[in-house]
Amino acid sequence: MKWFVTAVATVFSFSLMSQSMTLDANKSKMVIKGTSTIHDWESKVETINSTGAATKGETLTITSINLTVPVKSIKSGKSGMDKKTYEALKVKENPNITFTVSSPVSVKNGKASFKGKLNIAGHEKEVIIPTTVTENVSTVNVKGSISLKMSSFNMEPVTAMLGTIKAGDEIIVEFNLAYQLK
Repeated sequence: MKWFVTAVATVFSFSLMSQSMTLDANKSKMVIKGTSTIHDWESKVETINSTGAATKGETLTITSINLTVPVKSIKSGKSGMDKKTYEALKVKENPNITFTVSSPVSVKNGKASFKGKLNIAGHEKEVIIPTTVTENVSTVNVKGSISLKMSSFNMEPVTAMLGTIKAGDEIIVEFNLAYQLK
């Protein structure tokens, strides 16, 4: 009987074994969108660094995600706007934007809400990000968006032309993150 209990425990532990998640940068995308007094704008994030861990049982549980975006990797295609963006994000004091999941998240029917700490411009705030999660044997894709107010992170909206052009306070971050399971 003892060998049976050991065998069942061994099989069960393998089915719930934690797997590391490494971001596939070539398949991942992130875009920041906003408005201004003249037109809508969009900046692409060129560099995303992220790792995590997940367990697979009857359902997928993502136990951790740590994500870092170097501020200088945010590019609008206009150097003047990029410079203003970096100033607003206080890049000298805070060269990275970070997000860390604060508790494990079980994926149910392809949906998950990640609760974690988002640090922008040196100001940390707890946020909840609703996502769609797709998985197969070796990959996990996490797709979603979040609406944020720059003022919530003690940031001044970007201005130009002596303040006659002003960015709106609200931004939307859209992402599609492709992780490899190992």
